[in-house]
Amino acid sequence: MIILRYIFLIGLSFLPSLFWLLVIRFLDRQEPEPVKTVVKIFIWGIIIGVPAFIIAKLATSLLDSIHLSVLASIIISSFLIDGLIEETAKYAVIRDKVFKLPDFNEPLDGLVYGVTVGLGLAFFENALIVITSGAEILILRAVTATLMHALAGGIIGYYFGVAKFIGPGKHKVKNKLISYGLILAIVFHAIYNTIAKAKFAWNLIPLAILLIGVYVAVLRGVRKMRRVLPQGPK
Repeated sequence: MIILRYIFLIGLSFLPSLFWLLVIRFLDRQEPEPVKTVVKIFIWGIIIGVPAFIIAKLATSLLDSIHLSVLASIIISSFLIDGLIEETAKYAVIRDKVFKLPDFNEPLDGLVYGVTVGLGLAFFENALIVITSGAEILILRAVTATLMHALAGGIIGYYFGVAKFIGPGKHKVKNKLISYGLILAIVFHAIYNTIAKAKFAWNLIPLAILLIGVYVAVLRGVRKMRRVLPQGPK
């Protein structure tokens, strides 16, 4: 019975990621990515969550042993542990498993696969939290932490897409774009976590403003990408 309970909770944990996968699928409906490839990249997002979780736990334990003030601890853990470790993990998957994919044949694909990696990691994180804390928190995480991971991964993937199709040569520009995307994702993730960890009564308001603002910025970036960069298979 315990095993069945865990299976049920893990299945529930998948629902927020599934919801956002369907949303990105709808937005990419003109030339959708192959389901097999999306599933593969999603699984890589789950896999990379394991070392990211372990490293973050070890780093958090080290930080706790220093006995900093609450505010300093929140800021350092949000920027140098949560944001840096988890977004670098997503970056590694996009760089090593996505960038050279034959299916990555237009700029928008970077965003799609970046979101997919983020949702894989979010599923791993949701499963851990639901198993330890119960399923009640899942609805809230669906529109907060899961969306944050999707957007942060999408930011990294977006800049990989721009870098890949910006034109021949320009290696320094491409490297700067990719680095810029990673830094943006880390900062966004860190700001989100700083607000969430503050745990004041009305922190859902700034979290909502942050998530909506970044979501709108990503949509504007997609429109700009479609105007400026060549679209379609290469």
